[in-house]
Amino acid sequence: MRYEKTLALLLAALCLCGCGAAAAEPERAEAGTGEVFGVELLSTGKSDCALLRMDGLTILSDAADRDDLPAILSLLKERGVEKLDYLVISHFDKDHIGAAAGVLDNVAVGEIVSPDYKENSEEYFALARAAAEHGVPWTRLREERLIQTENGSLLLDPPDLDYGEDNDNSLILVLTFMEQRLVFLGDAEKQRMKEFRAYAEKTGLYDLPWVFVKLPHHGDSCKALLQVLRAARPAWAAETVSVFESVEEPLLAALSEIGTELFLTREGGVRLAWDGESITAVQE
Repeated sequence: MRYEKTLALLLAALCLCGCGAAAAEPERAEAGTGEVFGVELLSTGKSDCALLRMDGLTILSDAADRDDLPAILSLLKERGVEKLDYLVISHFDKDHIGAAAGVLDNVAVGEIVSPDYKENSEEYFALARAAAEHGVPWTRLREERLIQTENGSLLLDPPDLDYGEDNDNSLILVLTFMEQRLVFLGDAEKQRMKEFRAYAEKTGLYDLPWVFVKLPHHGDSCKALLQVLRAARPAWAAETVSVFESVEEPLLAALSEIGTELFLTREGGVRLAWDGESITAVQE
């Protein structure tokens, strides 16, 4: 195969990356001096990348396509980000991992977090190589991980099973700030969404208001996703779509029914901020 030699050469590099279950007890993030709260979803078309900042903790959620690296580095520079505490990869499709190696080559990263599976792709091997070269630990989650901050928490929820398909292996990120939730669904499709719906019901994720949802898989709809949205009733949602894609009608109808305002990243970036009393959202 095309990648056999590359894979063999990278086995040692992969061994440097952490691979194990998350600790049962919540982690406590060290207090930082950065942004109290901010979320910025980049306008990169059919690819995902968001900068999340909360109580001094800085997270890059996915890393878009390879050619989106300049836009990512520009945003980090504009925001004065010299170090990412976490690079969270929802799954290994190229439109989520494409610029990840380039980010590691240009910015200090404390830890990579991803679901616990591997991918046979140039982008995946590039990330493994960069992680080894820069000594960045890589944790592949098999169990949920909770990181607590002064005013909230970061929940990283991996799939219960390896579904054998990138999208359904998506790691889902739940950001809670001032008793409000923002949920990033990766590219979760039918099986993963059914699993997450049951998890949300079991663990009480609906007990606090959801102000924002990053919708999965570029406009696609499924029954489990619609059920989650109707239960959560988020104020805003965003879909990462290019000019060549459209949002499926059942999803549009559900969002309209529950009064959720939809942002499309092809029309600009999405920014959420804390005004001292509530979270606000604008499209730039």
